[in-house]
Amino acid sequence: MKAPARTIQAAAVKVVVPSRGQDFYYFGNAPVMLDRSATEVVVAFATDRGSAASLLAEAAPIATVSSEVLVEGRAFHIITVPIDNGTSAVPSVIEQLRVSPDVELVADVFHYRKSGQLLAPTDEIVVKLK
Repeated sequence: MKAPARTIQAAAVKVVVPSRGQDFYYFGNAPVMLDRSATEVVVAFATDRGSAASLLAEAAPIATVSSEVLVEGRAFHIITVPIDNGTSAVPSVIEQLRVSPDVELVADVFHYRKSGQLLAPTDEIVVKLK
């Protein structure tokens, strides 16, 4: 069963974001609710064949590199995706990037509901055991 789409009101523009269920993680015993970004994805490029901007232009020409984040010496790029006729183009850009041989990782970007702070997943998994 496909989850219903979610509508976000931002700067007087309605954006439809395809829903994939509720996004959250647990902190202690309480769920921390997250909002999936309608305009951002995180990407790690697998090659040094060119700049992030040139590799992105080949794989997903509608997207642009907005920032670079270094995590333990590895570069992850926050990519901005335009809104297409009131619908988020993030899902189609993620699919385009997943098939590119130059992309090692691509994932949705999330924002904390209460603060709006960005959360960009990487290829590291953090697990807390009791």
